[in-house]
Parts: sequence; structure tokens; C-alpha cells
Amino acid sequence: MLLCAYGAIHCAAWNFYFPTVIEMLLWRGVCLALICLPFIPLLHAFFFKLPYINRVEERTVDRLNKLTGKLISFFIFLCRLYIMIEPFVSSRHLPANAYRTVAWESFWPHL
Repeated sequence: MLLCAYGAIHCAAWNFYFPTVIEMLLWRGVCLALICLPFIPLLHAFFFKLPYINRVEERTVDRLNKLTGKLISFFIFLCRLYIMIEPFVSSRHLPANAYRTVAWESFWPHL
């Protein structure tokens, strides 16, 4: 569930500035994927507890569990990699306010 929280925290940047629409949509999709992907093993476990699944060999179920785990881990890795790299890539085209100098003396009282 920590992974869901990780994705939810990054959803705070849902309406932030992104240089392109594709980057914005990728950010949103990755955040939603990080929230949803951890629930797939729960659904997977639920479906293999159903009565008609008893006909499936145990070895087949184990292979399917391993494959599902590897795929989910790979997609989570890609999502987290994108979340780590995208802020650096987005810094190539910042809005004009990012280059403005802050007048700190207006924030701190002087004697």
C-alpha cells in the first residue's frame, strides 16, 4: 500500500506545468498506474480461489503467479523511473517565473 501512497503523492502534480501534452498525460497515467498496479495481485489471488479453478494444475498456477509478479514489478519499475527522470527532462523548458530573482529582503524584517 506504500506504493499506492507513492503514486497518490505524485498525483499532487496533476495540474503542474509540463512542456508538452504528452509528458503531462504520461505523468498522469504513471501516477494512476502506481495507484492501481498493487491491486492486481489481490485480484489475481481472488480469481484463483474460485471453485472452478481447482481443475487447473498447481504448477500452472505457480507459473502464472510468477509471470504476473514479474510483469507488475517491471511496470512499476518503469513508472518509478519515469517519475524520477521527468522533472529533470521538464527543466529544459521552464516558465519565465522560474528565472525570476526573489527579493529576500522583502520577506525578512530588518532592524
